[in-house]
Amino acid sequence: MTKRLCGDCRFFCGDICFRYPTPVDTGIFNFCGEWRDKNVTPEQEERRELVRRFAVALMGTEWAEQCSEETLWAIAADMADTEPPANP
Repeated sequence: MTKRLCGDCRFFCGDICFRYPTPVDTGIFNFCGEWRDKNVTPEQEERRELVRRFAVALMGTEWAEQCSEETLWAIAADMADTEPPANP
């Protein structure tokens, strides 16, 4: 896992944090707490959250007792990748 330093955040450029409308100079004790890995795109982050939500929902079902955790995560990933049917 990447260390959560301002310089490794996708909102950080040079010595300035662009997370909020008014850029803030950052220092060792001045950070926003909303670090986002600059190597992960917003779309990838959104997909990860969707997979996590599907997995949590699946784990709360009786059906989940019959599947391994690995299988549940795989099903959740498949669900996140499924496009809704087009409206006729």
